Amino acid sequence: MVDVDAVLQRSHPRHALLIDPADQEPEIAAKRAIAAALAGSSMILIGGSSGTDNRNVDDTVVAIKEALELVEWASTQHSDSSENSNIPVVLFPQGANALSPNADAITYMMLMNSKDPRFLIGEQVAGAQFIRKSGVQPISSSPVSSDLIKAARSSTDLPIVVGGGIRGVEAARRAVESGADWIVTGNLGEEFDDADELKAVLQDMIKAINP
Repeated sequence: MVDVDAVLQRSHPRHALLIDPADQEPEIAAKRAIAAALAGSSMILIGGSSGTDNRNVDDTVVAIKEALELVEWASTQHSDSSENSNIPVVLFPQGANALSPNADAITYMMLMNSKDPRFLIGEQVAGAQFIRKSGVQPISSSPVSSDLIKAARSSTDLPIVVGGGIRGVEAARRAVESGADWIVTGNLGEEFDDADELKAVLQDMIKAINP
């Protein structure tokens, strides 16, 4: 297992790639994770949608961890070196049916503005497929504003993770300049079938947030 606490305590801005097992086979997910690792990403998040199950998630986690271990081993060029990757694979599940015992850590999300579970998550899940099929524009797909990030930064010393709608260098840079510690990209990774192209895009983004 990777020491996730050590990764979280690093002082410079970092990037995490979010991979949705429902949208890609484990082998494709592993290739994208390798591209992210070579580009300088610090974490791989697994999760996103409801169209998956524990087996699919676990297969994806195992494929990614094995791929990252091979990359780590190859980078040392010594056969007697440790094969443990320093990049944690962290679950970002939509529920209890998207778990894996092989992950390094797990995070759950919940919006605490209601005491009724229906409004905490139930209504959002129920309406998601309709929104997707109907083509109605989800305003929440836009990146979080710089002002909101600055407000969060001024009120806490905890790590701030910003994701959702970040598809380019400028959006990532603005988020970091506003106070974000982590930048998460998800759909961006799925736009590239070529691992080298994905690596190049992520490299540019990671360099931009670490000038």
